[in-house]
Amino acid sequence: MPLRRLIRSLLLLSLAALAGCTTTTLPYTQAEPVVADAEARVAAADHEGALAVLDEVDGDACPKRLRDRRDVALARARFATGELFDAYEAMKDFAAEYPLSELRPVVMTMLWDVATALLARDSSFLFFWSDRNGARTVLEHLSTNYPDSPRVGDALKILGDLAYEDEDYDLAQQRYGDLMLNHPDEWVAYARFRYGMSIVGCLEGAEYDQVRTNEAERELAGFLAGGYENPEMTRIAAETVTMLQEWQIEHELGIAAFYARIDNAPGELLHLERAAEDRFDRTKRHAEAVQRRDAARARAAGAQP
Repeated sequence: MPLRRLIRSLLLLSLAALAGCTTTTLPYTQAEPVVADAEARVAAADHEGALAVLDEVDGDACPKRLRDRRDVALARARFATGELFDAYEAMKDFAAEYPLSELRPVVMTMLWDVATALLARDSSFLFFWSDRNGARTVLEHLSTNYPDSPRVGDALKILGDLAYEDEDYDLAQQRYGDLMLNHPDEWVAYARFRYGMSIVGCLEGAEYDQVRTNEAERELAGFLAGGYENPEMTRIAAETVTMLQEWQIEHELGIAAFYARIDNAPGELLHLERAAEDRFDRTKRHAEAVQRRDAARARAAGAQP
Protein backbone atom coordinates (compact mmCIF):
# COMPACT_ATOMS: atom_id res chain seq x y z
CA MET A 1 0.00 0.00 0.00
CA PRO A 2 1.50 3.40 -0.92
CA LEU A 3 2.46 5.64 1.98
CA ARG A 4 -0.28 8.21 1.34
CA ARG A 5 -2.95 5.52 1.50
CA LEU A 6 -1.45 4.07 4.67
CA ILE A 7 -1.41 7.48 6.35
CA ARG A 8 -4.98 8.19 5.26
CA SER A 9 -6.19 4.80 6.54
CA LEU A 10 -4.44 5.25 9.89
CA LEU A 11 -5.96 8.72 10.24
CA LEU A 12 -9.44 7.39 9.58
CA LEU A 13 -8.95 4.61 12.10
CA SER A 14 -7.75 7.13 14.68
CA LEU A 15 -10.78 9.32 14.09
CA ALA A 16 -13.06 6.33 14.47
CA ALA A 17 -11.38 5.44 17.74
CA LEU A 18 -11.78 8.99 19.06
CA ALA A 19 -15.45 8.84 18.13
CA GLY A 20 -15.96 5.74 20.24
CA CYS A 21 -15.49 3.29 17.35
CA THR A 22 -18.95 4.05 16.01
CA THR A 23 -19.80 5.40 12.57
CA THR A 24 -23.01 7.22 11.77
CA THR A 25 -24.50 6.47 8.40
CA LEU A 26 -25.09 9.64 6.45
CA PRO A 27 -28.55 10.32 5.05
CA TYR A 28 -28.90 9.34 1.41
CA THR A 29 -29.55 12.92 0.38
CA GLN A 30 -26.24 13.95 1.95
CA ALA A 31 -24.17 10.97 0.77
CA GLU A 32 -25.35 10.74 -2.83
CA PRO A 33 -23.85 14.11 -3.91
CA VAL A 34 -20.55 13.03 -2.38
CA VAL A 35 -20.51 9.78 -4.36
CA ALA A 36 -21.62 11.59 -7.51
CA ASP A 37 -18.83 14.14 -7.00
CA ALA A 38 -16.29 11.32 -6.68
CA GLU A 39 -17.60 9.68 -9.85
CA ALA A 40 -17.31 12.98 -11.70
CA ARG A 41 -13.76 13.48 -10.46
CA VAL A 42 -12.79 10.00 -11.63
CA ALA A 43 -14.30 10.75 -15.05
CA ALA A 44 -12.28 13.97 -15.15
CA ALA A 45 -9.09 12.14 -14.16
CA ASP A 46 -8.93 13.95 -10.79
CA HIS A 47 -8.22 10.69 -9.02
CA GLU A 48 -6.54 12.12 -5.94
CA GLY A 49 -9.49 14.45 -5.50
CA ALA A 50 -11.87 11.53 -5.82
CA LEU A 51 -10.00 9.60 -3.13
CA ALA A 52 -10.18 12.58 -0.79
CA VAL A 53 -13.91 13.02 -1.36
CA LEU A 54 -14.62 9.31 -0.85
CA ASP A 55 -13.13 9.45 2.64
CA GLU A 56 -16.36 11.21 3.63
CA VAL A 57 -18.38 8.08 2.82
CA ASP A 58 -15.89 5.47 3.99
CA GLY A 59 -17.21 2.30 5.61
CA ASP A 60 -20.62 2.46 7.25
CA ALA A 61 -20.86 6.21 6.69
CA CYS A 62 -22.18 5.41 3.22
CA PRO A 63 -25.80 4.25 2.92
CA LYS A 64 -26.05 0.66 1.68
CA ARG A 65 -27.86 1.61 -1.51
CA LEU A 66 -24.87 3.74 -2.57
CA ARG A 67 -22.05 1.44 -1.61
CA ASP A 68 -21.74 -0.32 -4.95
CA ARG A 69 -21.22 3.03 -6.68
CA ARG A 70 -18.81 4.15 -3.98
CA ASP A 71 -16.74 0.97 -4.20
CA VAL A 72 -16.48 1.15 -7.99
CA ALA A 73 -15.45 4.81 -7.86
CA LEU A 74 -12.89 3.97 -5.17
CA ALA A 75 -11.51 1.06 -7.20
CA ARG A 76 -11.24 3.20 -10.33
CA ALA A 77 -9.42 5.98 -8.50
CA ARG A 78 -7.00 3.59 -6.84
CA PHE A 79 -6.31 1.81 -10.11
CA ALA A 80 -5.58 5.07 -11.89
CA THR A 81 -3.11 6.12 -9.17
CA GLY A 82 -1.24 2.80 -9.38
CA GLU A 83 -2.66 1.35 -6.18
CA LEU A 84 -3.54 -1.83 -8.04
CA PHE A 85 -4.10 -4.33 -5.26
CA ASP A 86 -5.93 -1.69 -3.21
CA ALA A 87 -8.26 -1.36 -6.19
CA TYR A 88 -8.96 -5.09 -5.88
CA GLU A 89 -9.51 -4.70 -2.14
CA ALA A 90 -12.24 -2.16 -2.87
CA MET A 91 -14.05 -4.73 -5.04
CA LYS A 92 -13.37 -8.07 -3.36
CA ASP A 93 -16.72 -8.19 -1.50
CA PHE A 94 -18.75 -6.81 -4.39
CA ALA A 95 -20.14 -10.14 -5.63
CA ALA A 96 -21.40 -11.09 -2.17
CA GLU A 97 -22.62 -7.66 -1.09
CA TYR A 98 -24.24 -6.43 -4.33
CA PRO A 99 -25.17 -9.49 -6.43
CA LEU A 100 -27.88 -7.59 -8.32
CA SER A 101 -25.94 -4.38 -8.92
CA GLU A 102 -25.97 -3.07 -12.47
CA LEU A 103 -22.26 -2.33 -11.97
CA ARG A 104 -21.39 -6.01 -11.77
CA PRO A 105 -20.12 -6.16 -15.40
CA VAL A 106 -17.93 -3.13 -14.68
CA VAL A 107 -16.37 -4.92 -11.72
CA MET A 108 -15.69 -8.03 -13.81
CA THR A 109 -13.82 -5.92 -16.33
CA MET A 110 -11.91 -4.02 -13.66
CA LEU A 111 -10.79 -7.21 -11.89
CA TRP A 112 -9.30 -8.44 -15.15
CA ASP A 113 -7.62 -5.07 -15.72
CA VAL A 114 -6.14 -5.11 -12.21
CA ALA A 115 -4.77 -8.64 -12.63
CA THR A 116 -3.16 -7.96 -16.00
CA ALA A 117 -1.71 -4.67 -14.76
CA LEU A 118 -0.16 -6.45 -11.77
CA LEU A 119 1.37 -9.06 -14.06
CA ALA A 120 2.72 -6.39 -16.36
CA ARG A 121 4.24 -4.38 -13.51
CA ASP A 122 5.64 -7.48 -11.75
CA SER A 123 7.28 -5.71 -8.83
CA SER A 124 7.95 -7.13 -5.38
CA PHE A 125 9.07 -6.13 -1.90
CA LEU A 126 11.41 -8.59 -0.19
CA PHE A 127 9.38 -11.70 0.67
CA PHE A 128 6.32 -9.75 1.86
CA TRP A 129 4.70 -8.93 -1.45
CA SER A 130 4.84 -9.57 -5.17
CA ASP A 131 2.58 -8.32 -7.93
CA ARG A 132 2.65 -11.84 -9.36
CA ASN A 133 1.02 -13.29 -6.25
CA GLY A 134 -1.38 -10.38 -6.14
CA ALA A 135 -2.45 -11.09 -9.72
CA ARG A 136 -2.99 -14.74 -8.79
CA THR A 137 -5.29 -13.69 -5.95
CA VAL A 138 -7.32 -11.41 -8.23
CA LEU A 139 -7.64 -14.03 -10.98
CA GLU A 140 -8.73 -16.68 -8.49
CA HIS A 141 -11.35 -14.26 -7.18
CA LEU A 142 -12.56 -13.47 -10.70
CA SER A 143 -12.85 -17.11 -11.80
CA THR A 144 -14.57 -18.15 -8.55
CA ASN A 145 -17.01 -15.28 -8.00
CA TYR A 146 -17.78 -14.28 -11.59
CA PRO A 147 -18.18 -17.52 -13.57
CA ASP A 148 -20.15 -15.59 -16.19
CA SER A 149 -17.22 -13.30 -16.97
CA PRO A 150 -15.98 -13.64 -20.56
CA ARG A 151 -12.45 -13.58 -19.10
CA VAL A 152 -12.74 -16.71 -16.95
CA GLY A 153 -11.11 -18.90 -19.60
CA ASP A 154 -8.20 -16.48 -19.90
CA ALA A 155 -7.95 -16.30 -16.10
CA LEU A 156 -7.75 -20.09 -15.78
CA LYS A 157 -5.09 -20.21 -18.49
CA ILE A 158 -2.94 -17.69 -16.63
CA LEU A 159 -3.53 -19.42 -13.29
CA GLY A 160 -2.46 -22.70 -14.85
CA ASP A 161 0.66 -21.07 -16.27
CA LEU A 162 1.56 -19.55 -12.89
CA ALA A 163 1.20 -22.92 -11.17
CA TYR A 164 3.21 -24.63 -13.93
CA GLU A 165 6.01 -22.07 -13.64
CA ASP A 166 6.06 -22.66 -9.87
CA GLU A 167 6.28 -26.44 -10.53
CA ASP A 168 3.03 -26.94 -8.64
CA TYR A 169 1.97 -29.51 -11.21
CA ASP A 170 -1.04 -30.83 -9.29
CA LEU A 171 -2.56 -27.35 -9.15
CA ALA A 172 -1.64 -26.77 -12.80
CA GLN A 173 -3.57 -29.91 -13.75
CA GLN A 174 -6.61 -28.60 -11.88
CA ARG A 175 -6.49 -25.27 -13.71
CA TYR A 176 -5.95 -26.72 -17.18
CA GLY A 177 -8.48 -29.48 -16.50
CA ASP A 178 -11.09 -26.89 -15.52
CA LEU A 179 -10.26 -24.95 -18.67
CA MET A 180 -10.75 -28.00 -20.90
CA LEU A 181 -13.91 -29.13 -19.14
CA ASN A 182 -15.77 -25.87 -18.68
CA HIS A 183 -14.33 -23.68 -21.44
CA PRO A 184 -13.71 -26.09 -24.31
CA ASP A 185 -13.73 -23.38 -26.97
CA GLU A 186 -10.94 -21.39 -25.35
CA TRP A 187 -7.30 -22.45 -25.20
CA VAL A 188 -8.32 -26.11 -25.57
CA ALA A 189 -5.25 -27.29 -27.49
CA TYR A 190 -2.90 -25.26 -25.30
CA ALA A 191 -4.60 -26.55 -22.14
CA ARG A 192 -4.35 -30.14 -23.33
CA PHE A 193 -0.62 -29.74 -23.98
CA ARG A 194 0.04 -28.13 -20.62
CA TYR A 195 -2.22 -30.62 -18.82
CA GLY A 196 -0.22 -33.52 -20.26
CA MET A 197 3.08 -31.83 -19.45
CA SER A 198 1.89 -31.16 -15.89
CA ILE A 199 1.30 -34.88 -15.44
CA VAL A 200 4.79 -35.54 -16.78
CA GLY A 201 6.15 -33.08 -14.23
CA CYS A 202 4.81 -35.32 -11.45
CA LEU A 203 6.33 -38.54 -12.84
CA GLU A 204 9.65 -39.99 -11.74
CA GLY A 205 10.42 -42.61 -14.38
CA ALA A 206 9.46 -45.92 -15.94
CA GLU A 207 8.85 -47.72 -12.65
CA TYR A 208 6.33 -45.24 -11.27
CA ASP A 209 2.60 -44.71 -11.76
CA GLN A 210 1.83 -46.37 -15.05
CA VAL A 211 -1.74 -45.05 -14.99
CA ARG A 212 -0.56 -41.43 -14.98
CA THR A 213 2.14 -42.21 -17.54
CA ASN A 214 -0.51 -43.58 -19.89
CA GLU A 215 -2.74 -40.57 -19.24
CA ALA A 216 0.08 -38.14 -20.04
CA GLU A 217 0.87 -40.00 -23.27
CA ARG A 218 -2.80 -40.00 -24.26
CA GLU A 219 -3.22 -36.24 -23.66
CA LEU A 220 -0.06 -35.31 -25.53
CA ALA A 221 -0.84 -37.68 -28.40
CA GLY A 222 -4.29 -36.08 -28.60
CA PHE A 223 -2.67 -32.67 -28.72
CA LEU A 224 -0.40 -33.77 -31.58
CA ALA A 225 -3.34 -35.27 -33.47
CA GLY A 226 -5.13 -31.93 -33.30
CA GLY A 227 -2.55 -30.23 -35.51
CA TYR A 228 -2.00 -27.24 -33.22
CA GLU A 229 0.13 -24.71 -35.09
CA ASN A 230 2.92 -24.10 -32.62
CA PRO A 231 6.19 -25.71 -33.72
CA GLU A 232 7.90 -25.47 -30.34
CA MET A 233 5.01 -27.01 -28.42
CA THR A 234 4.62 -29.68 -31.10
CA ARG A 235 8.31 -30.56 -30.85
CA ILE A 236 8.20 -30.79 -27.05
CA ALA A 237 5.04 -32.89 -27.12
CA ALA A 238 6.48 -35.31 -29.68
CA GLU A 239 9.74 -35.70 -27.75
CA THR A 240 7.84 -36.22 -24.51
CA VAL A 241 5.54 -38.87 -26.02
CA THR A 242 8.64 -40.72 -27.24
CA MET A 243 10.18 -40.51 -23.77
CA LEU A 244 7.00 -41.82 -22.13
CA GLN A 245 6.81 -44.70 -24.58
CA GLU A 246 10.46 -45.55 -23.89
CA TRP A 247 9.64 -45.61 -20.20
CA GLN A 248 6.64 -47.87 -20.75
CA ILE A 249 8.39 -50.41 -22.96
CA GLU A 250 11.29 -50.57 -20.49
CA HIS A 251 8.77 -51.20 -17.76
CA GLU A 252 7.06 -54.04 -19.64
CA LEU A 253 10.34 -55.66 -20.70
CA GLY A 254 11.62 -55.46 -17.13
CA ILE A 255 8.56 -57.26 -15.78
CA ALA A 256 8.81 -59.85 -18.59
CA ALA A 257 12.43 -60.50 -17.62
CA PHE A 258 11.40 -61.00 -14.00
CA TYR A 259 8.78 -63.58 -14.98
CA ALA A 260 11.35 -65.32 -17.17
CA ARG A 261 13.71 -65.66 -14.20
CA ILE A 262 11.07 -67.36 -12.10
CA ASP A 263 9.93 -69.60 -15.00
CA ASN A 264 6.47 -68.00 -15.23
CA ALA A 265 5.91 -68.32 -18.98
CA PRO A 266 2.35 -66.90 -19.08
CA GLY A 267 3.42 -63.80 -17.14
CA GLU A 268 6.45 -63.32 -19.38
CA LEU A 269 4.35 -63.60 -22.53
CA LEU A 270 1.71 -61.19 -21.22
CA HIS A 271 4.22 -58.39 -20.73
CA LEU A 272 6.08 -59.16 -23.95
CA GLU A 273 2.78 -58.84 -25.80
CA ARG A 274 2.32 -55.40 -24.25
CA ALA A 275 5.89 -54.35 -25.07
CA ALA A 276 5.46 -55.45 -28.69
CA GLU A 277 2.35 -53.33 -29.30
CA ASP A 278 2.47 -51.22 -32.45
CA ARG A 279 2.27 -47.96 -30.49
CA PHE A 280 5.85 -48.61 -29.35
CA ASP A 281 7.15 -49.15 -32.88
CA ARG A 282 9.32 -46.02 -32.74
CA THR A 283 11.07 -46.92 -29.51
CA LYS A 284 14.61 -48.27 -29.35
CA ARG A 285 13.71 -51.71 -28.03
CA HIS A 286 10.53 -52.41 -29.98
CA ALA A 287 12.21 -54.81 -32.43
CA GLU A 288 13.71 -56.70 -29.49
CA ALA A 289 10.29 -56.87 -27.84
CA VAL A 290 8.72 -58.32 -31.00
CA GLN A 291 11.47 -60.90 -31.32
CA ARG A 292 11.17 -61.98 -27.69
CA ARG A 293 7.38 -62.08 -27.94
CA ASP A 294 7.50 -64.31 -31.02
CA ALA A 295 9.95 -66.64 -29.28
CA ALA A 296 7.72 -66.79 -26.20
CA ARG A 297 4.69 -67.53 -28.38
CA ALA A 298 6.58 -70.36 -30.09
CA ARG A 299 7.62 -71.86 -26.74
CA ALA A 300 4.04 -71.63 -25.50
CA ALA A 301 2.73 -73.32 -28.66
CA GLY A 302 5.36 -76.10 -28.37
CA ALA A 303 4.45 -76.70 -24.75
CA GLN A 304 0.80 -77.37 -25.56
CA PRO A 305 -0.21 -81.10 -25.75
